[in-house]
Amino acid sequence: MNVTSNTTAGQGAGSKQLLFFQSGGRRFATLALTVRDIAGADWHLPPAKNGGTRGQLVNLAELLQLPAGKPTRTLILENETGTWGFAVEDIPRDHLQAYPITPLPAVLSDWSRPCVLAGFCQEGDSLCAVLDLEALARLAANEMAVTLEPEKGCES
Repeated sequence: MNVTSNTTAGQGAGSKQLLFFQSGGRRFATLALTVRDIAGADWHLPPAKNGGTRGQLVNLAELLQLPAGKPTRTLILENETGTWGFAVEDIPRDHLQAYPITPLPAVLSDWSRPCVLAGFCQEGDSLCAVLDLEALARLAANEMAVTLEPEKGCES
């Protein structure tokens, strides 16, 4: 599936094309240009080419330490650490939409170390977290635990 097709009109200056999905029972988004393809839950990691890095298939909910539902789709990306498949629970029919991204406020910088949030987008009356899948792939490559909850002792 081509993730840049069937786009909706931008919703103002500075809008970015976002791909929406569900993981761990929560709705998330990511920059559509970081996702190379969308596959089914049965996607298998291709063999490494020319001695390159391989990457892996990761259940995104488990990586984020959220309750894992049954994956039905896989978001595929490539970066310097290899080819990655992030298994997610659902991708809605209207999965591509353009919204401005509000960066993570500095006061929240201790919430996730290292930070895997690119920011937030306003969807009607609610906020949606925009995940940095490339940062998540680097973390998974280093086998680091990720959390979206404040660290103990974090002051607000």
